[in-house]
Amino acid sequence: MGLSKAMAKEVRTAEQLAEMIERRIGVADVRVQVFYDEAIGWRATVNARGNAFAYQRIADDHAKELRALFDLAT
Repeated sequence: MGLSKAMAKEVRTAEQLAEMIERRIGVADVRVQVFYDEAIGWRATVNARGNAFAYQRIADDHAKELRALFDLAT
């Protein structure tokens, strides 16, 4: 057979993507917002008590994985 077609990514709202990342982080005081980013499609930002920098890095890792699966609804 020929070349396989690339699978289209599913579309999710910013709220849905933020909730997915929050669930993956699993800390009650962590809030995530998702925004459109022209360079990479979308990005997550963290608002958290304590070590927000560490939670941001974790959110970035999860966002990278989720960007492979989901596009942001516009």
